[in-house]
Amino acid sequence: MAMCGIFSDIEIRNNMNNQKYIIGGLLVLAVLAGAWFMFSPSATNEASEDASSKAPVDDAVDVTIGFYKSWLASVQDPETDPYAAGLGTDDLLSDTVRTYIVDAQRNGAVLERDPVLCLAFVPEKVRAKSIFSSDTSAEVQVLGRGEGEKTPEYALVGLTAVDGNWQISNITCVSGESAPEREFAFDQEGFLLKGAPPLLDPEFWYVVFEENGQDGHVAPLSFSAASVCIGLDGAEATCDPSQFVNPSKVHVQGGMTEAGAVVQRIQMLGAE
Repeated sequence: MAMCGIFSDIEIRNNMNNQKYIIGGLLVLAVLAGAWFMFSPSATNEASEDASSKAPVDDAVDVTIGFYKSWLASVQDPETDPYAAGLGTDDLLSDTVRTYIVDAQRNGAVLERDPVLCLAFVPEKVRAKSIFSSDTSAEVQVLGRGEGEKTPEYALVGLTAVDGNWQISNITCVSGESAPEREFAFDQEGFLLKGAPPLLDPEFWYVVFEENGQDGHVAPLSFSAASVCIGLDGAEATCDPSQFVNPSKVHVQGGMTEAGAVVQRIQMLGAE
């Protein structure tokens, strides 16, 4: 009788664990189903025309440098300025950035640098380079240069996908020649998932995550000998995807390519 009680207890606990994974799997699949409906050609017109689900076609760097060149041209023009030219309320800017620029204009007498260029002098030209980019968000570094002028200050411009176009959602003035420290270009919490056709290629592991308040973002994962997996007990080892539990809650960090995320670290977080 005692043995029966032990086995019954083990069976109950196993069933409970299995239920956790089943529930977690159903939640992840529900999120994927929602994302699939949103992007599927067979979705309703309203869903297919949901602009917020469209990845911008234009390059984030091109959009940013275009705005900055217009701003710089107005700063350099003795007949006008960016505010009079209406650049502070450009449709490319989010409401937050417009407010930031309006406030800067009001406080112009006490500001020591241009709020967009982030410089205390007028540069001859500006250049930009990508810091981070995904389908829905991007960061671009904008540097200004002038004859005999060199400064470690620059603008860090955040962009967000809105209505299928890039919108400048944040401008931060930073001091430092190099890009801001970002240890991992891809840094997300989500669920590991594999084998859910036709949504995903059954040969690959994916991470399903939330970004900018939107569920259903999916990134394929690639591994190398340098990919480190951290277990629930904190033990580190080279990742062995064959040992992954489907689905599992994880924190994925790594590089980013057009093909997906290149894993550097995966922290196992356990079942929901």
